[in-house]
Amino acid sequence: MRRSRRTITAALLALSLLVVGWGWGYNGDGEFETIGFWPLTVYKLQLPPFKFQSGVSADYSLKGYRSTGSSWLHLVLEGELPTDFSEVDAVVEVKILDEMGTTYFYRKGPLNQHFERMSDTGETDWPLETEWAGRYKFGDPAFDNRAVPFKPNSVPISSQGMTYAHSFPSSSKTLRLLLRIEGVRTQHENLTGSILVRSGGK
Repeated sequence: MRRSRRTITAALLALSLLVVGWGWGYNGDGEFETIGFWPLTVYKLQLPPFKFQSGVSADYSLKGYRSTGSSWLHLVLEGELPTDFSEVDAVVEVKILDEMGTTYFYRKGPLNQHFERMSDTGETDWPLETEWAGRYKFGDPAFDNRAVPFKPNSVPISSQGMTYAHSFPSSSKTLRLLLRIEGVRTQHENLTGSILVRSGGK
């Protein structure tokens, strides 16, 4: 019985090591990674970085992307110097669609629109479907650890990076991601953007 358990454990370990880093036939842009084994598989797609400047657009192929049925899109902005991301009001448009034109994800609006709306009302609220959801930090765990971090009448702490995360259905394997950026202020043009798509795990 012990030998049987050891054999099964060894087989599962070997399988998990085998699939780590295996692209599983991915033919799109960026670097696709498969980690672990079913049913605990995690799929990660890191798309090429882009300049955070007005007029920047990109058309990424996600052909062959695999998922557990739903995914998280992470829009990441980073810079060498701390930035007050509550002032980053550039309009970012991201659309994910399949070969038939069916839209799986769409966002277009100022990156700080959700924060501005909460600041105007003085109340914490979930982001609307048109708003980008960023996790701002205020240096107070009582607010920073909330599902929607927000402290009325306070300015978030400046940081070197910000992530805006949203979920979307991702059952199709022939997806495209369209990106367009407008209205970037001069002081924010030093930022670099990237998109990570992840499915499975936490």
